[in-house]
Amino acid sequence: QKVMTEITTETLENIDLRGLGMNHLAYLREGEMDGMKGFVIYAADGSILGFAPGRTKAIAAIMQNDMELVSLQ
Repeated sequence: QKVMTEITTETLENIDLRGLGMNHLAYLREGEMDGMKGFVIYAADGSILGFAPGRTKAIAAIMQNDMELVSLQ
């Protein structure tokens, strides 16, 4: 018999997202680096993974690293 654990927002703060397999998820935000506008690539835990001058290149970088782009609402 499987036992399921309820995860609440309170416990989410204490869980390592990488342990949930979320190290394969990334999201984008418009940003600026060294005076250049583009897209900052973030891991699910909010750490910066990289920067690309355009959205298409940012998505390509995510895919090349076997990650999945997620949309934040």
